[in-house]
Amino acid sequence: MILQDLKDRHKGEPVWVCGSGPSMDWVTPQFFDDKVVVSINDVGFWFGIAKFYSASNYSKANPITGKRIDENPDCIFVTPDMDLTASDMTATHVGSGNHITFRPHAPFWRPDIGWPTDPDVLVVGGTSAHIAMHLACYMGASQINLVGVDNGLIGGISNFGKYGDSKAINPEGWSQWFPIVVNKLRELYKVRFFRLQPSLELLVIE
Repeated sequence: MILQDLKDRHKGEPVWVCGSGPSMDWVTPQFFDDKVVVSINDVGFWFGIAKFYSASNYSKANPITGKRIDENPDCIFVTPDMDLTASDMTATHVGSGNHITFRPHAPFWRPDIGWPTDPDVLVVGGTSAHIAMHLACYMGASQINLVGVDNGLIGGISNFGKYGDSKAINPEGWSQWFPIVVNKLRELYKVRFFRLQPSLELLVIE
């Protein structure tokens, strides 16, 4: 399977993108049973969502990502084919089976100046949410509903209960690029974004 196999797979359907933020605790795993879900990193497993796509900045070189891919053949994983922290840009794990990879464009962490020119390449950046949102658009989402993509603390809490507290939270960095990515995706795919905050509200970033 390659990324192009997912092109417009869910055309016209709403897609839910789930992150690790505390707003995930406002719903239950069963809420997603009849929905198309893209999970950011390890969220779908930790939260207990029955069926989802997994999108991550981490390649199969990451031991947690690699283990999840190998142990869950019925789940589709979408990741870069390289370790984004490597300076030589060497491909680490070209995808196969349930693991779909793409070749990211440098500069990896600057979606404002490094947006992919290839329509079959997803945008990366300082959060895996970029890949997840772009994947939802690529699959043809009519609208994208964000849950747990909070870009910061809610009531002083960084993550939903089962996920635990995070030492890697970077609300300033995430917020810097988030509106750029959202607005670019809105422009390219004519998709609407909603965010659970605390009701499902239209997200428009000017």
